[in-house]
Amino acid sequence: MFVTKFGEVKHGMEGEKVNLFIIEAGSHEGYAIDRLLSGAGRLSFNVSRACSLAGAVRLLSRRPADIIILDLDLPDSSGLETFGELSALAPETPFIVLAESLDESEAVRAVQMGAQDY
Repeated sequence: MFVTKFGEVKHGMEGEKVNLFIIEAGSHEGYAIDRLLSGAGRLSFNVSRACSLAGAVRLLSRRPADIIILDLDLPDSSGLETFGELSALAPETPFIVLAESLDESEAVRAVQMGAQDY
């Protein structure tokens, strides 16, 4: 069971996996996320990764994501334009944004634009 961006509760069938996309340029966040997911209890995840905006667009063209974890600073895109482009392609998908800068203002703006959290 998980909650969509619009508060809709989805009950997965036994063995069904949540499609999680991790879009980030570095690998250190990915390892931390992997550790968190391994302790997720009854939820299981089908994790797909991309390290650029172009790669994320390709992933979304192949199949929908249930949740997207997005680094705002990618090699081919940065800041709110990264979130804006991907959220336009997946408007009903919940996003959690990662921001490495000390200034959290971009992450806060992404939440104001519709991201679930940062």
